[in-house]
Amino acid sequence: MAHYVTILGKTWRLIHPAKLKDDDRGGCEPPDRRDPKIRVKRCLRGEERLEIYLHEMLHAAGWHIDEGFVTDFAADVARELWELGYRHTQEETNG
Repeated sequence: MAHYVTILGKTWRLIHPAKLKDDDRGGCEPPDRRDPKIRVKRCLRGEERLEIYLHEMLHAAGWHIDEGFVTDFAADVARELWELGYRHTQEETNG
């Protein structure tokens, strides 16, 4: 079943491919693309998975934002949420 996320009124299809190009852990298609997708590599777990969700969703919210800022912001917020106890419930129950 497909999962969709809506960021600032625009909807992306969230997918979890086994492989991505190069060493990518995720990707976000531009908001003006027809049926845009956010990709998060399937094998990611824990804080790293949270970081990539944040990273790609920040791209969705602000396509124009500098990559360095997106990278730093996502890593910082993921670290802080992890320290506060955020956990992905499906990950805990079925890996």
